[in-house]
Amino acid sequence: MKIMRFAYLLFMALLLNGSRDQAAESKKQGTDIVVENPGQGFETIAALTEDHATQETERQDTQKKLEARLTELGNRIKELRARVEKEGAKAKAQLNELIKELDKKMAVAKQQIEKLKSASARAWEDAKSNATAALEDLENTYDRAVKQIKKST
Repeated sequence: MKIMRFAYLLFMALLLNGSRDQAAESKKQGTDIVVENPGQGFETIAALTEDHATQETERQDTQKKLEARLTELGNRIKELRARVEKEGAKAKAQLNELIKELDKKMAVAKQQIEKLKSASARAWEDAKSNATAALEDLENTYDRAVKQIKKST
C-alpha cells in the first residue's frame, strides 16, 4: 500500500514538474496558452477564441461602414458630375478640375479600403486610420467642389 501511495505521489510530482517546465518553455517561446489544469486551459482557449471572433466582427463592421461611406460618396460625386455638365463652358472647365481631383481621391480611398481588408491584425489599426483619413479627404474635396459649383451658378 505504501509503495502504491509513493508511486502515485512520485507520478503527481513528475506531472506537476512537467507542467511547470511546459509553462516556462511557453513563456520563452512567447505563447500564451499553458495548460496546467485541463479545465482552466480550455477556458483560456475559449476566451481567446471569443476575443478573436469579437475582433473579426468589429473588423467586418468597420469595413462595411467604410465601404458604405465610399459608395455614398461615389453616388454624390456622380450627381455632382451631372450638375457640372449643365454648366457653361468656362465654369465647366474649372469644375472639371475638381472632378478629376475627386476621381483621384476616390481611387486612393478605394485602395486604402482594399488594404484594410487584407491587413494583418497588427497592421489593421494603421490601415483603418489610413482608410478613414482617405475618406475624410475625399469628403472635404467633395464639399469644396459643391461650394465651388454653388458660386458658379
